[in-house]
Amino acid sequence: MKLRKSTMALWVLFLLGMIFMNGCDPPVTVETPVPTLDIAAIVETVVATVVTTQPTSDATATYAAIATEIAVTTQRAQAESTAKPTEGAKDPDPLTPTPTPTATPIPTPKPDAVVNAAALNLRSGPDTVYDVLGVLKQGDPLKVTGKCPAGDWLKVIAPGRQEGWVACSLLQVSVDVAGVPVAQAPPMPTPIHTPIPVVTPTPDLLPPPIPLEPENGASFIGEPALLKWQWDRPRATNEVFSVRVRRKGETRVCHHAQAKDLEYKGSLTYCTAGTHYWSVALVRDLDPGLPEEDMNRWQNLSAPSEERWFYYVPPVEPWTWPIPDIEETEPEPGPSPGDED
Repeated sequence: MKLRKSTMALWVLFLLGMIFMNGCDPPVTVETPVPTLDIAAIVETVVATVVTTQPTSDATATYAAIATEIAVTTQRAQAESTAKPTEGAKDPDPLTPTPTPTATPIPTPKPDAVVNAAALNLRSGPDTVYDVLGVLKQGDPLKVTGKCPAGDWLKVIAPGRQEGWVACSLLQVSVDVAGVPVAQAPPMPTPIHTPIPVVTPTPDLLPPPIPLEPENGASFIGEPALLKWQWDRPRATNEVFSVRVRRKGETRVCHHAQAKDLEYKGSLTYCTAGTHYWSVALVRDLDPGLPEEDMNRWQNLSAPSEERWFYYVPPVEPWTWPIPDIEETEPEPGPSPGDED
């Protein structure tokens, strides 16, 4: 009996200590109030338990039974207080949609420069002599990475990560160009020298020489041809007269000869028997090393004279008598009106 009273005394002191410690805890601010545990009820339960417990000399077992009863009672009280709904709280309305949070827009960074031309060449270096890598269009954003020493060309990164140089005057620049570092430019390309062809101007043609002899319808049979003309202007040492003879019905020249005087006398080497036309013009000898038959050697200084016609039989060509009647072989009118009048 003394042991039971001692035990009760110990437990009463233990419970009073718990109550004292519970009262000394600093207040905790919570949004939802939690009901205070009824400590008196717990003590009363403990006392009843101790009284109804059969006597035992094992104090340790008695204390364990009492501690277990206190723990079970405390847990039950806490569970009941937690399960109770908070007074004044409202259940969420299942029909009310939960608002979707609005995403905060991220501001787009401003480019260092923008193309301010309809078309802008992106070059491999800071000059127009460098190759064109591509063509940028109006409004293309650019990232500036460097500049030339003069600052009039910027090294940029274009859309598509293409790197090159552009003229600063055709950009709308947002950064301070003075603070942009100087970038090393590639070596200047070697210019390809394209020789400019020298064109010899063709001077205005002078008036043509005037044919004098022979008259239209003359004949040279078995003898050299004798052709004369008139020229009243001075001539340089490399300027001569070019005599051209063609056979009737042909445009190709069958005989071409040069004369320094105002007449030509000689055989018409490549001309056969028949009616022929002749003309004369003043020419300049451009290259004495070329053959006389090469027309690239001569530059016309005057217009060719009007054509005259004659009947010709080479000296080396045999013929039979009588000579054909010239009237029967009279040529068709030449290119100039009145040649055969």
